Amino acid sequence: MKRILVPVDGSDIATKALDFGIERAKLHGAQLTIAFSMNIVQIAASSEEPADVTDPRPLLDALEKEANAIFASAEERAKRAGVVAERAELEGSPASAILTEAQSICPDLIVMGTHGRRGFERFAVGSTAEDVIRASSVPVFVVPKRADKRRTGPLTRALVAVDGSPAAELALRFACDLARAEGTRVTLCVVIDEVDSRWDDLDRSEFLEVEKKKHAKRLLDESKALAQSLGADVATSLRQGKAADEILAAAAGAEADCIMMGTHGRAGIPRFILGSVAEGVLRASTVPVCAIRQRGA
Repeated sequence: MKRILVPVDGSDIATKALDFGIERAKLHGAQLTIAFSMNIVQIAASSEEPADVTDPRPLLDALEKEANAIFASAEERAKRAGVVAERAELEGSPASAILTEAQSICPDLIVMGTHGRRGFERFAVGSTAEDVIRASSVPVFVVPKRADKRRTGPLTRALVAVDGSPAAELALRFACDLARAEGTRVTLCVVIDEVDSRWDDLDRSEFLEVEKKKHAKRLLDESKALAQSLGADVATSLRQGKAADEILAAAAGAEADCIMMGTHGRAGIPRFILGSVAEGVLRASTVPVCAIRQRGA
């Protein structure tokens, strides 16, 4: 991990994400790029007292002053941790600006909060964070609003949701990369979906249930072998129920510092798609969630 991109906006949750990114940069010896985006049209529209359209300078001056203050505060946090940081001043809609910057500097990781300040870009699941995850070619760590206070030092445990899909394998490989650098213990989790009541009797048969469990066990064994070959310390968790709920429960049971998952998956065991499982995990998690998009999807 050589470069990490962290969008900031001065909000508490963006600061949590910044601290998480600083910690990763410190542990991995990576350079930090701190990005701040100003969408002038959106900010003006959300202002209680819109600036006189004939003289936008007071608004622009105020925005520039606040941007500099946010940058200075973020740079000071990085400096105190011994991390080299650079500024990236962005313009336009937040997701588009972040993705454009990512294409330009080619970071190994993007770290952002799930919510941000009103007026200055809103980093929210369902808007900016989800839009970035949908299109990003690199892993995106999302720090939730309800995340615990900043934890310093390496991540001790990571929960990785696996389902046999390419995206899940990318998440597993990334988790193993992180584990080697930070000494993180990896817990692999496979969830056997609850049977949909609309399925016919054959689909709900005991034979099918046995086959699904065999498949899940085989998937866990194969994923464990891959993780061990990549140098990770591995545990496994086989669960049955609603995918998002079981992933969160498995993470809590493993006392995980983070959750890693793909944003697309194979139907059946289980399907990780933004708008369903991945979004459910992002919305309810109390630990950072790393989402990795299936390439070409």
